[in-house]
Amino acid sequence: ACFIYLNQELLGFSKDSRLPCEVDATPHLKEQDNILEVVVIRWSDGSYCEDQDHWWMAGIHRSVELIQRKKKMEIEDFCIQADATGLLSIVVETNSKSPDTQLICRLYDDKQTSPDGGVEEGKLMWTQSIDGDEQTLIVSSMVDNVKLWSAE
Repeated sequence: ACFIYLNQELLGFSKDSRLPCEVDATPHLKEQDNILEVVVIRWSDGSYCEDQDHWWMAGIHRSVELIQRKKKMEIEDFCIQADATGLLSIVVETNSKSPDTQLICRLYDDKQTSPDGGVEEGKLMWTQSIDGDEQTLIVSSMVDNVKLWSAE
């Protein structure tokens, strides 16, 4: 278990030592000299429960970082549907209130694993961008040469 503080203000609390914990520090940030503190509770009811799974080490088992993300647009939800005829439908819900929101959708060939086990970008099969001022963006298009899934 741990308590997370920024500039002596409580941001959050976490009990699970094995899972990530994220807190929004934005309202508590200063221009300079921010102090991030993590107070680790070595033994708690959470560590007792983890002990039942034979995880004998108490404390937290992950890095502690203060990161900055550019605030442009966040995707809140999305739905992608495709059928055997090649009809591809993408619905994206955002939190954007900007009149110049842009969504770029790309579809790549499925062969993305290189011989050495790495991941390579497959061949670009389809791309479409949409500009809008709505919080729900919809793309609907036909994709040529659809490869149907097969277990063989």
